[in-house]
Amino acid sequence: MDFKEDFANALNDLSISVDASVIPSEDEVQTGLDSLSQWLSSLEEGTRPVVEEITKVKFGLAEPTVNIAPGLSDLLHACDALEASLSISTILDNCNTALSQIRQR
Repeated sequence: MDFKEDFANALNDLSISVDASVIPSEDEVQTGLDSLSQWLSSLEEGTRPVVEEITKVKFGLAEPTVNIAPGLSDLLHACDALEASLSISTILDNCNTALSQIRQR
């Protein structure tokens, strides 16, 4: 399997069911996750819980004009379309776990 399929399967095992077609390259995933993590860490203590409650707009974090999670637009859009609403932190944590699992193989 290639990275996209491996990553989609690893996410599926973590209850984030997305198609491999929405997965960018491994470098883009890592860059986007690093950027998103840095942005979340930079939020003020009272702001983060509010941001975590935002639903159906996560893909906007990857928009070129916002550029918080570059390269992750399709993946975040797919996460927004899931039946269950996932927080940004949950998506970030699960993506990092999936990436780590793939790299350990």
